[in-house]
Amino acid sequence: MSLKREILDQLGKLPSVIKSRGESIYNAGWMEATYYEVSGEQFEFEVKGKVESFYHVKLNFSPTKHSCECVYYHNEGECKHIAACLHYLVVSHGAEEYERAASKKAIQQPIQVVPTEDAIDPKALLEPLITTTRKEDYDYTVSLHADELRVMLSSKWKFVNEQDVSVGVKWHDGAYWLACSNKSCHNNCDHIQWLIAYILRFRTRNLLLDLRAEAYHQRNENFLFQSGLSLREGEQIQDLLDTFVIGEDVRFFPKGRLKGVTQVGHMVRHLHEDVLGGIRDIRQKEALLVGGRREENAERRVPAFVWVLNQNEQSLQRVIAVKGKPNKANTKLSSHLEVLKSPGDLSLESGAGIKEGFYQAEKINSIAVLDKQRQQLSEMFHLVNGFFEATPHVFHYVYSVDSAMFGSVENFRLSELQPLNHLEQEVKLKFRFFQEEDLFTLKSYLETANRGLIEVSSDMELFDQMLVRYMGTDLYLINSMKEAQALSGLLQSGVFRTTRQGLSDFIEQVLQPVAEQFPVEIEDGIPYIAYKDIKPMEQRLYLSELNQFVMLRPAVLYEGGREVNVMEDHEVTTHDGQDLVVFERNKEYEDELVQKVAALHPAFHINTQQSFFHLSHKELVKGHWFLHAFDQLKDMGVRVFGLNDLKNLKFSPHRAKVNVSFKSNQDWFETAIDVAFGNTKVKLNDVRKAIERNSSYVELSDGTLGILPEEWLQKFGKIFRTAAVDKGTVKISKTNFNAVDDLVTEDEHPEIFEEIKEKKARLESFSEIEQVQQPKTLRAELRDYQQSGLNWLNFLREYGWGGILADDMGLGKTLQALALICLELEQNPDKPNLVIAPTTLLFNWKAEIEKFAPGLDYFIHHGQRYDSVDDFRNHQVVLTSYGIAVNDIALLNKIDFNLIIADESQAIKNLNSKRHKALIKLNGRVRIAMSGTPIENNVYELYAQMRFVNPGFFQGISTFKEHYAAAIERDNNPDLISELRKKIKPFILRRTKEQVLTELPDKTEEYLYCEMSAGQRKVYDAFRNEYRDYLMEKFDEEGLEKSQMYVLEGLTRLRQICDSPQLIQREGLTETSSAKLDELLSHVMEKTGKHKILVFSQFVKMLKLVEQKFVENKISYEYLDGQTNVKSREQKVRRFQEDDDCRVFLISLKAGGTGLNLTSADYVYILDPWWNPAVENQAIDRCYRMGQKKSVFAYRMICKGTVEEKIIALQDRKRELSNDIVGTGDGMMKKLSQEDIEELFS
Repeated sequence: MSLKREILDQLGKLPSVIKSRGESIYNAGWMEATYYEVSGEQFEFEVKGKVESFYHVKLNFSPTKHSCECVYYHNEGECKHIAACLHYLVVSHGAEEYERAASKKAIQQPIQVVPTEDAIDPKALLEPLITTTRKEDYDYTVSLHADELRVMLSSKWKFVNEQDVSVGVKWHDGAYWLACSNKSCHNNCDHIQWLIAYILRFRTRNLLLDLRAEAYHQRNENFLFQSGLSLREGEQIQDLLDTFVIGEDVRFFPKGRLKGVTQVGHMVRHLHEDVLGGIRDIRQKEALLVGGRREENAERRVPAFVWVLNQNEQSLQRVIAVKGKPNKANTKLSSHLEVLKSPGDLSLESGAGIKEGFYQAEKINSIAVLDKQRQQLSEMFHLVNGFFEATPHVFHYVYSVDSAMFGSVENFRLSELQPLNHLEQEVKLKFRFFQEEDLFTLKSYLETANRGLIEVSSDMELFDQMLVRYMGTDLYLINSMKEAQALSGLLQSGVFRTTRQGLSDFIEQVLQPVAEQFPVEIEDGIPYIAYKDIKPMEQRLYLSELNQFVMLRPAVLYEGGREVNVMEDHEVTTHDGQDLVVFERNKEYEDELVQKVAALHPAFHINTQQSFFHLSHKELVKGHWFLHAFDQLKDMGVRVFGLNDLKNLKFSPHRAKVNVSFKSNQDWFETAIDVAFGNTKVKLNDVRKAIERNSSYVELSDGTLGILPEEWLQKFGKIFRTAAVDKGTVKISKTNFNAVDDLVTEDEHPEIFEEIKEKKARLESFSEIEQVQQPKTLRAELRDYQQSGLNWLNFLREYGWGGILADDMGLGKTLQALALICLELEQNPDKPNLVIAPTTLLFNWKAEIEKFAPGLDYFIHHGQRYDSVDDFRNHQVVLTSYGIAVNDIALLNKIDFNLIIADESQAIKNLNSKRHKALIKLNGRVRIAMSGTPIENNVYELYAQMRFVNPGFFQGISTFKEHYAAAIERDNNPDLISELRKKIKPFILRRTKEQVLTELPDKTEEYLYCEMSAGQRKVYDAFRNEYRDYLMEKFDEEGLEKSQMYVLEGLTRLRQICDSPQLIQREGLTETSSAKLDELLSHVMEKTGKHKILVFSQFVKMLKLVEQKFVENKISYEYLDGQTNVKSREQKVRRFQEDDDCRVFLISLKAGGTGLNLTSADYVYILDPWWNPAVENQAIDRCYRMGQKKSVFAYRMICKGTVEEKIIALQDRKRELSNDIVGTGDGMMKKLSQEDIEELFS
C-alpha cells in the first residue's frame, strides 16, 4: 500500500469528531511541520494546544507508531492533533510536495463539477434528522475533507479538491439546514451533494444521526475534562449534567455532586447582580440600628406578639400584640387569646414590662401598612431591631397569610398561630471555602446562637429583606441590611463550586469580592491563597448624616492604603499574580479604636451589632459634647473625617484650637501660630482682619463661622501690633521678649521657657562645656586648646547646632574636625559623614586620616565618582571638592549625613553663587564650617556661612542688611558691631597662634620697599593719570557706586605695573624692568643663605617671570598654580619639604594660599600685597604653623610712591574694623569714599 493510501486509511478510521477538529486546526494554520525524513515515513510537527502552548506530534508509518504530548492521546490513543497532522499530509504528494507543504505552499487545482442530472435532494437526508431530534441538540458541523471523498466516490465522479471544505448541519428558523463553508458556493452545492451521496449510498444508517449522538456525548465529556473533572465508577454523564440551548448559547447545568459548578463568568454575574449588587446602596448599608448590650431579663411574661407574614409578597404585614393565659409550664399561651389594647393593661401579670415593645410594634406597623413600596426599609430595620431588644422573653407567634387583606384579629385561633421557639437578632452572614475531593466549594451560612452555622438554603424564608424564618419555628433578624440584601440573592443559589482548573479565576473573581464584604473561613492548604501580616498605620473616625442622625464609623488605615471599618467582620485582601493574599487584621489595634470611641458617649456600646455608632444632632451638640469628644480623639491620635460634610450645623462644631510652637534662634523666635476649628485651619491674616474690625468670629472655608476665644482676642491684638507676620509665621525679636510673655505663659509652655533659660545659661559661659573623652580611634595627642575645640564641637553636636571653627592657620583645625568625626562614629556609626574642601586640600585630608585615624573607611569622591546613594552609605567618611559637590548635588542631597564639614568655608561666602545655593540643600544633622578667615571682604560673608551651619539663624538677608550690614559698613557703628559679635560668639570659635602656641618661634613681618627704575616709573605714571581722569569723569556721569568695577580695574593695572610692566598688554609698551624682581633675586641669591623660601603672587604671569629668572640663574625651585592637579601638587610639596637642594617654592596666592603645610620654609615673600591682610596671613601661615622650629621672616614687597604704599596707609586708618567681628580682614573695597579713591590715584 502506498504511503498516501496509508495516510487516508488512518484518517478514515478516526472518529468523525476528532477528524473534524483536526481539520479545523489544520485550516486555522495552528501547526507547523518541523522535521521529516526523505524516505517519507517519519514526520514531526508542532501543534497549538490549550493547556500547553504547543504539543510535539510524531508520525511514523514504518511501522505505524504515532505519538502526541497531549492528555487525550495518553488516555485514548488518538487525538485531534494527530488528525490535524494527517490532514496536513493528505494534501501533499511525494517528498517534493512535502517540502512545499512545509513552507505552506499548497497545490491549487480546479474542482470538477458534479453532473446536474445526478443531483440529490437534501431533504432525503434531513427528513429523518428533523423527525428524530430536538432543537436542544444544538448546531454542529461535520467536516469531510474532499480528498477523502475522492477515494470513496471515485467510481462515480473524478475530481480534484480546490481547498478544505466543511459542510455543517445548522439550526435556523425552526429547521435544520445544510451549509457549506465555501463562501462562493450556493445552496445545494457540489460539496453538499458529495456529502449526501456518500451518506445515502455508502452508509446503512444516517451518518448525521450517529454524529449527533457522538457529538452530544463528546460535548459533555469535554465539559467535564475542561473543568478538570472525570466520571467516577458507576456514574453516567446524565446523572451530573443537564444541557439546554438558551438563545444561541449552550448552557450546562451541573447537578448531583456537581451542583454549583459553572463557568466563573456566570458565577460572577450572579454574585455581583444578585448577591453584592444591593449592598452598594449606602442608605441600606447605613441602616440605623439601636445599639446597646442585651441584658438578660429573668422576669416572665404572658403577653405575646403575632408576626403576620405575607407568604406571597414575602413581606412583614404587621406585628400584633396579644395576651392570653399561659400553660402550666409557662412555655406558651394555652387559651383566652385577645388583642392587647394597651401595654398598661391591668390584666397583665405584674412586671410584664412590654411598654417599649408595644410602641415599637406600632411604629413598625405604620411603615408596614402605609409604605407599600418599602421605601423606608432602613427605618423599619431599625425599628425591628429595637423590637427584638425590647421583647427578649415575650412569646412570639407567626400568622401566615396569602394576601394583604386578612380577617379581624379577634377571629384568630391559637391553632392558626405557629409558635416561634427561637427569636434571635444579630444573625450574621458568613462563608466557608473548602475542598471536596476534586472540587472547591464556597458556601454561605447564617451564624446563629441556637443552631450554630446554618447553610443558606431553600428552607429559609426572607421577609422584607431583614427577617428570616427557618424551619417554621425560628425567626432571625439579620445583623445588617447589607447582609440581608446579600442573603436575598444567596437564597437563589448559596453554593459556588469550581474545579482545580478554574480555581485561580474563581479565587480572583468570586472569592475575593465576597471576602472583602463578609467574613470567610478559608480551609488551610488551598492553592493560590497566601496569608500575610499587614501593618496598621492610623486610626480614623468617619462622620456622616442620615436623616436626624450623625453616624460615627471607626476605621483603621493599613499599609498600602487599605482601609477597614473595624466594626465589620470581613477580610482584607489583594490579588498578587495568581495568588489571593489575605492580610491578617490587627484585631488588638482595631478593638483599641472601638473602645476609644465607645468611651466618648454613654449611648455607644462596644457589643453593638451595627457597623457604626450614632447620635442625633441634638445629642451631638448637647453640652458641647462634640468639642470635648473631638479634642479627646485628637489627643488619642484618631483622625476625624467628614465633619465639614455635616450640613445641619450652622456654627463650626469645633472650639478654636490655638497652637503656638516656637523655633528658638539666637536672634529671634520664629513663632508658628496655628488657629484651627477642627480640621479647618484659619489663615493668620484672616484672624488679624477680624481683630482689626473688632469681630470675634472668622468665616471658615466650609462656610461656617468659627468663634475666637475671648482670651485670645487681646493676645492677638498685641502680637499683630508688635511683631511681623510673614506667611503665617510670627517673627518676634529677642529684644521684644515681653511679647512672648504676652503670647503664652510659662505655665502653658514650661518646656519652652525652660529650654530657653537652659540654652541661654549654657551659651553665655563656655567654661562649663563638658569635657569629652578623646575618641579611641584617634591616634593623636591633642593639645590643650585642641581638646577645648573638640569639647566645643561636641557641645554643638549634642544640641544639633552648627558652628564655625575659625582658628588661625596652622592650629590644627583639620585634626579637631577629624576628632569630632571619630567621636560621632563611635555613637552614630550607621550614617556617613561628608567633608567638602577645595580640591587642593583633598590629599591633605587623606594624609591626615591615614596618619591620625587609619581605621576610618573613607572615599574620595573626586576623579573616581559614585553615582549611587548606596555606594556612599558604605563608607564612614566621604571627601569631595566644592566643584564636585555642586555638580553632584542632586545625588548628594538624597543622603542623610551625620556631620557635614566645609573646610575653607570662605568658598561659600557668596550668597548668589551656585556653590552656596547648592550646599545649603545638603542634609546633615550637624554642619561645621572651618575657616581661618570667615570674613574676608564684608559681613555678608559671615551671614552666608552662618546660613550654612545654622539655617534660619538670621531672619533673612534683608533684615540682616537693615539691622547690621548696612549700618556697620556705612557708619562703623560700634554698638551694632558689639551686638552682632555677641550674637554669633557662641557659634564661632577662634584662637590665634599668639594665644595658644606660645612655644612657636618668633614671626617677623616687614615691608620690603623697592625703588622703580625710571622706565618703570614712567609707565606707572602714565597709566595712573589715564585712569584718574577716566574715573573722575565716570564719577560725574554714573556716581561712585556704579563705578566700582572701573576703580578695581584701575587699581589692578597699577599693581601689575608695580610687579612688572610686562604684565600689561599694550601696543608699543616695551619696558621690561622690575624693581621687585631684581630685589627678590638679590634676596634669594645673596641674603637668605640656604634657608628655604616661599614666594607668593596674585598674578600667575608674575610667577612665570620669576621662574624664567630662576632658570637663567640655575636656582632650584618648585612651582604651583591653579593648573596644578592634586597628584602633582602632593609631589611638589613632598619634594620641597624633603629635598634640601630645592630652595624656593613659587606659589599662586589663590591656588596655594590655603591647605599647604610647608614648615621647611622660614622666609616668605609676598610680591603684590593687597589690602586684605587675611589672604596674606594665610599664605604666611603655610610655614608658620605647628611643626615650625625656626623663626619666620615674612616680607611684603612694596613699590615706593605707588598705589601699594597708599593702600597700606589707608588700611592703617581703617584698621579698627579689621578685627571687628572675629578678628579677620574686612571688605575695604566697599568702604572707599570718593576722597579715598582720588587719593589712591593721586
